[in-house]
Amino acid sequence: MNRTLPLFLGLLVGCPPATPVSTDPTDPTDVPTPTDEPLACTDSPDAGAQDGVCGPDLRVGGFTVDEQEDFTVVSGQVFDSLNPQNLLEPAVTEGDCVLLSRPVLFCDPACGAGEVCDGETCVPYPLSVDMGTVFISGLETCVEMAPIQPGNTYTFNTLPYPGMQAGDLVQLDAAAVQLHAAGVEPIVFPAGDWVMVEGQPLEITWTPPSAPGSQVAVSMSIDQHGASPLRLDCSFDDDGSGTVPAALVDQLINSGVSGYPSASIRRRTADKATLAQGCVELVVASSRPHGLDVDGYTPCSRPEDCPSPQVCDLPNEICVDP
Repeated sequence: MNRTLPLFLGLLVGCPPATPVSTDPTDPTDVPTPTDEPLACTDSPDAGAQDGVCGPDLRVGGFTVDEQEDFTVVSGQVFDSLNPQNLLEPAVTEGDCVLLSRPVLFCDPACGAGEVCDGETCVPYPLSVDMGTVFISGLETCVEMAPIQPGNTYTFNTLPYPGMQAGDLVQLDAAAVQLHAAGVEPIVFPAGDWVMVEGQPLEITWTPPSAPGSQVAVSMSIDQHGASPLRLDCSFDDDGSGTVPAALVDQLINSGVSGYPSASIRRRTADKATLAQGCVELVVASSRPHGLDVDGYTPCSRPEDCPSPQVCDLPNEICVDP
């Protein structure tokens, strides 16, 4: 039994206009050059580097153009520093997939208002940043977004659906950064849930696109009520199939199963840039939630969800033997 929840894809927002800082000082192309020129949409977006997404240990925010079956939304947010509570550490990597864990952070004495524990000491809680007016070109209409207060969030929800054409160049312009991506086709995959079986790899298939250059990102979580649950992320070439290795399936199941498993699949192109506070990205995507089951485990929210003679462990939403 599986409950698929609506997919809400969060975006991260910005800090006061920041000066880009290159990760490689010998490569002047690593960082976009800020400009004092008036910004606007362009009729001729550049291809740019399309350098992929930020690493989970560097990302301070970004902007996403996300096609979600019936609508396409543009959103974003950037912060002035990394939030230690949001950092995910690679636990095991194999093939195209990685198991990510969230570290348990503890500070004594406890952190006060406006602070967060980084595991050793209390640091200022990240604040959202005003990135100024942001323009995104190459979609079905020019996107112009000013920061919404409070919170310096960015959103644009009036794009004609699907909002983009596959392969068309997409360009984001802000005072501190320029990023590049490309439109993607809506992702299509076979009906039916993915089923994790201990000792077996999980094969994932979808319809490959006509336009090259995209990746397919898959994310899965099966321990919704665990103290420190693992998350499985994979990034596949967009050729129609990918494999989650059996060793990672086993480790994910053995780390704990509780609640209703959740999963998503996303076709994307992306670009990133390093600013003073960290990495900021642009993602152009087609995203869908996906059903996920774990063989031998039945989630539940009421007693009648469980097969006899099992009973529902309501706090953990999982059927157990009496």
